Amino acid sequence: MDKIKFVTPEISHKKPAEYILKSSNYMGCDIAFGTIFIWRNAYNINICIKDNFILRRYGREKFKFGFPVGNGDLKNIVLSLDKYCENLGMKLTFIGLTEVQCMLLDEILPNTFRFTENRDSSDYIYTRKNLAELKGTRYHSKRNHISKFMRLYGDRYKIEEITAENIFDVLEVDRLWRFEKGIGNTDEKTALDIAVNNFSDLDFKGIILYVDNKPVAMTMGEEICRLCFNTHFEKALTEYSGSFTFINNIFAKDYLTKYQYINREEDLGIEGLRKAKLSYNPDILLRKFVAEKIME
Repeated sequence: MDKIKFVTPEISHKKPAEYILKSSNYMGCDIAFGTIFIWRNAYNINICIKDNFILRRYGREKFKFGFPVGNGDLKNIVLSLDKYCENLGMKLTFIGLTEVQCMLLDEILPNTFRFTENRDSSDYIYTRKNLAELKGTRYHSKRNHISKFMRLYGDRYKIEEITAENIFDVLEVDRLWRFEKGIGNTDEKTALDIAVNNFSDLDFKGIILYVDNKPVAMTMGEEICRLCFNTHFEKALTEYSGSFTFINNIFAKDYLTKYQYINREEDLGIEGLRKAKLSYNPDILLRKFVAEKIME
C-alpha cells in the first residue's frame, strides 16, 4: 500500500478535489471543498488525494477521519487508513458517516466497527421549491414574517448579489450581528473571514439585503453537487423584523433555481438553532454516525 500523506487544503487543491467530490452526488455539507477550506483552521482539517479518493483527517493529536469519497477500491483505501492509524498507535475512527456509508463500511469489513449516531451533526436538507414557495399551513408563520418585512420596508430595501465591490458588507452584517448578540471573535468568524477573502476562488454565491442602504442581512454558500447547494452562512439583524425569513426565501426563489435541494447544515446541538431549522420542515434529515474500530 502506498504511503498516505496529508496536507493542508489550499486553493490549488480545489479543481482536482471537486472533480472527485462532486461526481459522488453526495449531499452532505462536510464534503463541499469550501467547507473543508474555510474550516481547516478550526478543525485542523488535512486532505489527501489518493487512488481517486479524497481523504479527510480532523484533529491535532487523536485523529479522526471523514468517509473516503471517490471511485475505486474502497476496502483497500480503508485498510490503508487503518495501517496509517496503526503506525501512529491509534484506532481508526470515522466521523460524519451517513447510514449508507455505515452499511458500505460494514459490508467491506464486517464486524470491524462500532457505529454510534451523532444527532447534533445531522444535516438539514430542504427542497428548494418548498423554501421558495412556502406553501401550506406549515409555512404560515414564515409567510407572515415576510409580509411584515414588506409592510415595514417594502419601499426601502434592495437585494444585491455578492461581488468584489460589496463583499465587505458581508463582514459588516456579521459585525453588527455579533454586537447585537454579544458574541466576540469565534471559529465561525475566522471561517467567514476566509470565505470572504477567497469568495471568488471558491466559487461561492450569495446575496446581501439592504434597508435604507444599510446592510442588514446576508447569506452565502456553494454548490455541493449538481443537485444540491450548501448554505454556509446566513445572518440577519433582529431589529429588522422578518429580514431573516425574507433573505432565506429570496435566495431560494430567485438565485438558486438550478438546484433541487438546499443543505442548511447541522444544528450542533444548539437548542435555538435546532428549533429554527426544524421550523422550515426539512425534507431530509441526513443522519450522521461515528464509526470506531473495535480493537481486539
